[in-house]
Amino acid sequence: MRFLVGLMFALLLGFPAAAQDKSDTEIPAPYSVSKDMSLRVGGRTVNFTATAGETYLRAEDGTPRASIFSIAYIEEGLGDPAERPVVFVFNGGPGSASLWLHMGAFGPKRVITPGDATDVGAPPYAIENNPNSLLDVADLVFIDPVGTGYSRALGETEAKEFYGVDEDAESIAEFIRVWITRNGRWNSPKYLAGESYGTTRAAAVAQELQGGWNGIAVNGVVLISAILDFQGARFAPGNDTAHIAFFPTMAMTAWYHDKVDHARWGDDLEAFAADACREAGEERRGQRGHGLLADAQHAHIGGTARRCRLLTPLALVQVLQRVGAHLHRHDSRTRQRRSKGKRKEA
Repeated sequence: MRFLVGLMFALLLGFPAAAQDKSDTEIPAPYSVSKDMSLRVGGRTVNFTATAGETYLRAEDGTPRASIFSIAYIEEGLGDPAERPVVFVFNGGPGSASLWLHMGAFGPKRVITPGDATDVGAPPYAIENNPNSLLDVADLVFIDPVGTGYSRALGETEAKEFYGVDEDAESIAEFIRVWITRNGRWNSPKYLAGESYGTTRAAAVAQELQGGWNGIAVNGVVLISAILDFQGARFAPGNDTAHIAFFPTMAMTAWYHDKVDHARWGDDLEAFAADACREAGEERRGQRGHGLLADAQHAHIGGTARRCRLLTPLALVQVLQRVGAHLHRHDSRTRQRRSKGKRKEA
């Protein structure tokens, strides 16, 4: 914990350019700070170096255009780079720094949060060693795209030049090229891990890396809370895709809360899930002419059957409201009961 706080202060003091006016064309050298650390994870002790700092992206004439901030965790004593994978990790937004996957999922430390989806409450928050870190199997590089965290445009370059699907992907791909060159990791297995919009970014970065005369092949892409088809996540008039895409999740939630007849599927969860996905798939492929029938939907969601073209998430919310509960926004297994205007966890 003290090291992480120290890093932040060191980096704040080492980034005078962040507070300078854009008209000041003098750009200092990139700044970084490192510390040797260790973590017991995956049944072994991993000794590694943590490095937090800047990587400059440069124009063809060598002028710095942007500073990409990253925190890398590299196992010490690496022999053959081919034997140690490296994972490049970023969150989404777009507009989010990588601290969520860093301090919430894969980094060597994590913020302690309730495991039952209850509210995390007010600070201060405790930090512990992360037994689920990936450091036992791979080195990790957490990347903040331009405009997030400490990453920023430099000199006369405007930040908006990096805002866009292609522009964003190009900058992250360039960072990865620079990083693997400086760290001698061209022959290491390379993976991309993105969350939410970061999954869209991961797909675009993979294409950007693998194109051109100096293409870099990636060994795999990890999609976390994937969104590759934005039409499937936006409930809007005339857009049925989102209703269909959410249907299997709504059905599984209803099963978990005992709002459907389990006996109809022989109390077989996998059979129920497969049937819900089949219903949604047939509708998506246009094999249902007039949309999902009300009886098919309500068989999977629960409640009183009534004719309707498509169910919305509100339908399941209403089912639970009849027993005085609301679904938790982060984990639909958790119901929230309301009493006299105050929320109580069920």
